[in-house]
Order: sequence, then structure tokens, then C-alpha cells
Amino acid sequence: MEKDTKALDAPKEYISSLPSKNVRAMLLSALNVWFHLSAAQLAGLTEIISQLHNASLILDDIQDQSPMRRGQPSTHMVFGVGLSTNTATFMIVETLRKVDLLVPQSHQAQEIMHTGLKTLFTGQSWDLYWKSENHCPTREQYLEMVAGKTGALFQLVARLMFCLAGSESASLIEACDAFMHDLGVYFQVRDDHRNLQDASYTAQKGFCEDLDEGKFSYPVVLCCEINYLFKKPILELFGGLKHRKGGMEPEDKRKVLAMLDKSGAMEATEIAIKAWEDKLLKMVAELEKQFGCSNPALREILEKLAA
Repeated sequence: MEKDTKALDAPKEYISSLPSKNVRAMLLSALNVWFHLSAAQLAGLTEIISQLHNASLILDDIQDQSPMRRGQPSTHMVFGVGLSTNTATFMIVETLRKVDLLVPQSHQAQEIMHTGLKTLFTGQSWDLYWKSENHCPTREQYLEMVAGKTGALFQLVARLMFCLAGSESASLIEACDAFMHDLGVYFQVRDDHRNLQDASYTAQKGFCEDLDEGKFSYPVVLCCEINYLFKKPILELFGGLKHRKGGMEPEDKRKVLAMLDKSGAMEATEIAIKAWEDKLLKMVAELEKQFGCSNPALREILEKLAA
């Protein structure tokens, strides 16, 4: 008799139903200009990456106590923390089985998954640790964390595509790995900036939601490095969040934003984002040379992200 999995599946179906720009699916499709995977392979890999990403969103919202996701209630606000955590954990475990079905008996594919997941969870652990301890990391520590938390999933995409394509070109793998690493870091820093500046982001997640979490995002880290006088008041405001519900008061958020502006951290973040955009385009040009084929679809994705 088949077991009833409606309770297990409900949070998964909910997070999958929320509005999404499907950047990762578009990225896979664009990269396939170079890898030439079959339609079945591409669909299978897209499903795996989407499921991993959605599971990470469920857990991220729980860990950050975020009430909204993509303009709708977060999964745990609908189904509770326990059930949502259970489903997200199962979703991650299930991707390992799906990889085994996609690339049967491949030690390499399983190793890619295990290494990628460990890197992802390690990156997330530092993000959570800094918030818990109210400790501001250095810029280098922050970028290393982001390379794990966000970059690892992007790198996992490329490594699995190489595995499926049967390519063992060390130079190509290294170049593609470096591109996906920088794409992941850029993606997160851009997200950090938008969270504090973008009106459309406010509509989906709330006004400066990262400040409600006491999150040491890229602009906050830069502010504390650039002007040490601002570090103490920021840490005091973040530390006070442990003793109150509902996040940071709007007035206090405006104080933090003023410090980020006065220190030059927001401007420095914008300059860094533009530098990453330029670097990524140069990396695409180099990859086009190595693969021997232009990739307008990948360039279009970068243009949309930069818009």
C-alpha cells in the first residue's frame, strides 16, 4: 500500500507555486549552449537544482524568521516550522536520489553533490553564527561565506553539467568554476544592496528586511570597516533585536541607512557590483573562446541582472 505523502508534499508544492524569475533554470538553459545535454538530462538537472534551491529558501526563511517570501507568506508561516523543516530536509535528501537516477552509479556525481552541500551548509552556518553572536565579519570573511552559501549552488550546476557531458577538460572546468563562483558572490551582494534600496524588494519582503534579521550584509560589513565609529551603534541596534519581536523599528532602520550612506558603504557596494558585472562579462568572453561558441543567452541573463 502506497503511503500518503500529502503532508510531506504540501510545503514543497507551496514554495514551488510562489512567483519566481527562474534565474537558475534560465542559467542552465543558457549553459547548455556549450554542454549539449539532452532534453531529458537538462530537465532532470533543472528539477534537482530547483528543488535544492527551494529547500534552501524554506530553511533560510525559518532561520531568519522571515514572514514573507516573494510577496507571499513564507512556507513556515503557512505550515509551521516543524513540518516545513521536515519537508525541506526530505527535499535535500531526495535530490541525492534524483542525481543517482540521472547519472546512475556515478561516484563523481555523488561526490559533487556531497561536496557542494557541505560547502553550502558551511557558508550558511557562518551567516547564522555571526547573527547569533552579533559579530561583524571582515569583508574577506563575508565574501568567503557568500562563496559557500550562494556560490556553491551555482558551481554545483556547472560541475554536474560537466559530469553529464562527460567532459574532463581541466582548463574548461576551472574557468567555468571560477565564473560560477563570481556569479554567486555577485548575485548575493546585489541582493544585499537591493534589500536596502529597491522598492520592489520592499514590496516582496518588507522594508529593509535584512535589518530585521540583524544580518551582516555586504553594505553593513563595509560600513563597519570604513568608519569604525558607526560599528558600535550598529552592533547595539542589532544586539537589541534579540530582546524584541517584530524586527527593527522603522526609525532605527533609517538610522542604519543614514550611517551606510554617510560612511560611503552604499556607494562602495554599488561600485563593487558594477566591477563584478564587468568582470563577469569578461569571463563569459573568455569562456566563449574556450568553448568555441558564443553564448548570447548567458549574456542576456547578465544584462537582466544588471538592469
